[in-house]
Amino acid sequence: MYKKIGSFNFSSLEFNNDIDIQFKAFTNKFITEFENSILESFVFDASPQSSQLTYDEHERENLRKILKTAKTFPIKIDRGTGLEILDILLTIKLEEHLRVPFDQLRNEEPKENVTDLISFEEYVRNRENYCKKSIEKQMEELEIFEEGYFDRPPYFLLYRARNIVASKLQSRSYTIKALKKFVSELKESFELYLYDKILTDNLHLLNDNDRNSIYSKLEYELLNDFLHHFRLGKTEEEGNKVVLEIKRKLEKASISERIRKLMWNSYIQELERGKVDDLLVEWTKTFKMELEKDFSTLKSVDNVEDLEFHHFSLPIDSIKRIVLAFIFKKDNFSELIQSAFQGIKSIEKTKLINQLYEEYLQMNNFSIALCVKNVKTDEVFLSSKLNSTITVMSNEMFKSWQYELYQNENSRRFFLDSGDLKNTTWFIVDDVQCAVSDTDQAYHIARKRLKSLLNFLFHFISREDQINYEIVDPYLIFNRDTKMGTIGRMSPPEIDDPKNIDDLESDLLKFTNNFFESHSFERDLIIKAIDYYIKVCKTDDVEEKMQLQSEIFKTIFQTYDIRELSINCAIIIAGTNYDEDDVTYGEMRHWLVEDFHEFFYIAARKGFVPLKTHINERFMVFCKIIIRTILFNLIPNNKDSQYSVKDVIEWILTINPNEDPIIRRNK
Repeated sequence: MYKKIGSFNFSSLEFNNDIDIQFKAFTNKFITEFENSILESFVFDASPQSSQLTYDEHERENLRKILKTAKTFPIKIDRGTGLEILDILLTIKLEEHLRVPFDQLRNEEPKENVTDLISFEEYVRNRENYCKKSIEKQMEELEIFEEGYFDRPPYFLLYRARNIVASKLQSRSYTIKALKKFVSELKESFELYLYDKILTDNLHLLNDNDRNSIYSKLEYELLNDFLHHFRLGKTEEEGNKVVLEIKRKLEKASISERIRKLMWNSYIQELERGKVDDLLVEWTKTFKMELEKDFSTLKSVDNVEDLEFHHFSLPIDSIKRIVLAFIFKKDNFSELIQSAFQGIKSIEKTKLINQLYEEYLQMNNFSIALCVKNVKTDEVFLSSKLNSTITVMSNEMFKSWQYELYQNENSRRFFLDSGDLKNTTWFIVDDVQCAVSDTDQAYHIARKRLKSLLNFLFHFISREDQINYEIVDPYLIFNRDTKMGTIGRMSPPEIDDPKNIDDLESDLLKFTNNFFESHSFERDLIIKAIDYYIKVCKTDDVEEKMQLQSEIFKTIFQTYDIRELSINCAIIIAGTNYDEDDVTYGEMRHWLVEDFHEFFYIAARKGFVPLKTHINERFMVFCKIIIRTILFNLIPNNKDSQYSVKDVIEWILTINPNEDPIIRRNK
């Protein structure tokens, strides 16, 4: 583990905790079945369709041991898409093990060690008192590679499983953002499907008291949601005054009573028919229409502003929870939820996944308009095709092109121009195939194509020191299939905030001064490593990032031997940001040796971009930890290069030996 993800719990119309846990458990069970269905279809399949996506027997056996077995059902997606979804399902599980409430992040307790801690300075001053054989034995223990060792915490097993899956993906058809959106919507849709099953089977069993109570609760929530809009932009006192005045007018006009009288019969009929969506969608729509009709006749007087009708935003899932709360009133929710889950057939699960796939992952045809700075056109009405998919346009022609996109005048339209930017030209990249919801991927594909073309053109029209074109925001994405457009911005905002040297603590300034006054081989290694680290931060190319990170480790430890590098890195990293008492430093180091070995293997090779994208952030954190461990311990005590990085490794093995557990206070 390398970080913690803070999480909030937002308040809304929710079930009590016990009911919510049950729904989440069965939703996760469905996701596990989906995960296993992908595994059975595309990983454990003995006759794969694509040799590039084939897993060997060793990899398949590891996945069988790590991942839970569950029921499966037919899935109708292609192999590549299935593996990308499986990759993201395992990534989401990994992140759940990193997620903690923010209050826990703020109130962490210090670690307590079994072995007494000594500083590096004290260690090197008295190291003849420490057992050299013990250190050598620990290093020998870490040389033993325990293949197939599965007795480790879930995070580390899932990390290994996810990396096995991702290692076969040479590229992505979808961004991680789009896949996470698909999984999130799939979970939400399945939970709503469970709601509908329970409602359909139990609505007709409600008695008159339940029906009255449900109606009153729905009316209360709808009206509260309606009144809430009048508080926006006001102080609490002003908002309360407006809401009280509106309530007074509603009561005086008896609007609630008249709507109830008008709609009661149809409301009861829908309940008896068990038509859940008709009840909760059509009925609430009619309720809003009637309220709008009556409410529009009520104009405010005195000091209350003219009132306008605001549409309700109460989501359908919240409305369904209101009804389910009455069905669950006898504490029978466990049986009802389980029965609903068991009643969902495989064909229904397949159909639900297909629906979500079409809505979020179905490939569509996009056109992307990109504005390029430091490229100009003299012709006002220029529109010229540069290759089969890219057209260059002047600003005037670009405006005309946008009008032609929206043939339906009533559709939502977005328009761009170059604004105040001088020496800019528009390029239209056509025939970009991406998922319907994956506009980020569409942008990146278009940008990559355009950069290749511009690089080619600038080779002929510009001197080497004058290649200064820049693709700037905003950009326009138009979906040719849905006829919908959207404006986007990809570049982060400029960092205008200058870094203030005065904010540096005096101790750090003193340390910096001493650092640059000292002269040692190790000091020069740290400077070189930090230079590499800054280069990592400034490049967007994940393959370059991994190569530079690899150079940081090789520079600090002065070796190219992957086994030696992996062991040294693991010794320093083990125990950082791990909060349980179920693991020893030795066990953690063994797992990290495996992870670092994989890191160095893929960093030295082209490809593996999806896997590199996943693990890049983790190893960036490791780089920073290792640099600072050497910087703050070795450098201040290393006059005339009398000590080395090897001494730091031996010191860490002394204070955190392999046999010690990683524990926390008050466990």
